[in-house]
Amino acid sequence: MTTRKAIRGPTEDEVRRLLPACARGWENQEEEFEFWFAADEAGAATGAAKGWIEGKLPDGLKGTFLRNGPGVTEVYGTPLKHPIDGDGMVCALSFSNGGVHFRSRYVRSRSHEDEKRARRMLYPGQMGSRPPKGGGKPKKAWRDPSHTNVFYWGGKLLTCHEYALPHALHPGSLETVGRDGLNGTLDLRTLSDPRPSGGYFRPLWTDPLAVAREGERVPAHN
Repeated sequence: MTTRKAIRGPTEDEVRRLLPACARGWENQEEEFEFWFAADEAGAATGAAKGWIEGKLPDGLKGTFLRNGPGVTEVYGTPLKHPIDGDGMVCALSFSNGGVHFRSRYVRSRSHEDEKRARRMLYPGQMGSRPPKGGGKPKKAWRDPSHTNVFYWGGKLLTCHEYALPHALHPGSLETVGRDGLNGTLDLRTLSDPRPSGGYFRPLWTDPLAVAREGERVPAHN
């Protein structure tokens, strides 16, 4: 019989040291970025890069690491009740020929673009965030943050959320192409977290038969 060591909780010192750094993941991001990392600290001092590479990258490292998550904690001055109501920001960290490039872009969902034009919060969030009173009649539809996931499938870069259609993004620039219903296979018109199964992605919250038909034509990209 084997026994497993219990996972200990963080010490008070670890909490004091690590919590500020972890909390930065929820900072409000008003800007989108695009830059190459400098080869060393001296190169970053020129101001052309936002950071530099420490150490040496593995030979042959090539590809792109993608992350998606809430990018704002407020909408034009209106604080969100929970960060999960914030619009999705996709970040891409690309490695090529010994260089590292970073790019971030917001998902241009309908709620994001409407609020950008109005310069105020218009859509309520399902985590309790509400538009301010006195700013006109709020929208009846929920805001569409599209921040739950990002993945490459069937030749498309897709972002998704639990109660809305996914959005297709340009794989290189990360610019939003538009909402994508995966050839009509999303019977509930929503997509959350895809799961690999038998060489194909099986998205949650879909019509299983329709996804199976789509899966026969579009294999997963690993």
